Amino acid sequence: SGAAGTLAAWCQVSAAGDWTDATQRAVCQLRVDGSNLVLLRKSSTSNLVNVIYTAGGTSKTVNVANSTTAWFHLAITWSAGADQMIAYLNGAQSGATQTGLGVFTGALATTSTCVAAATTTPTQPWKGTLAHVAVWSSALSAAQIATLAVI
Repeated sequence: SGAAGTLAAWCQVSAAGDWTDATQRAVCQLRVDGSNLVLLRKSSTSNLVNVIYTAGGTSKTVNVANSTTAWFHLAITWSAGADQMIAYLNGAQSGATQTGLGVFTGALATTSTCVAAATTTPTQPWKGTLAHVAVWSSALSAAQIATLAVI
């Protein structure tokens, strides 16, 4: 329903230069439309990952500093009931808990709900390796995210 969930993935870029290539690259996107989506992506800004939750046109973003070529674990949890979105890097919360979430509506689009790209065309393809991408229909706890992030 988009009202609560968790999206997590193990990620690795193919080379150090991928962090500074000024290109957005999607890890995973759950998207209804531009007003309702969950997105993990490498930013076009050097050494930055964007963790984004947009519901009912209200967007919350946490920008996570990262420049490793080693595997890293990225996750987002959201709950409309608790009114919070939380970003995680390697099992630890990154940035502040986001509140003031909108209401997520609509069914996921088949052309823009993707792993390793933003659309099925594909646009914004991931440059590297992804593993264990998973989605839950509830917001996992911080302890559960920490467990997922153990190599």
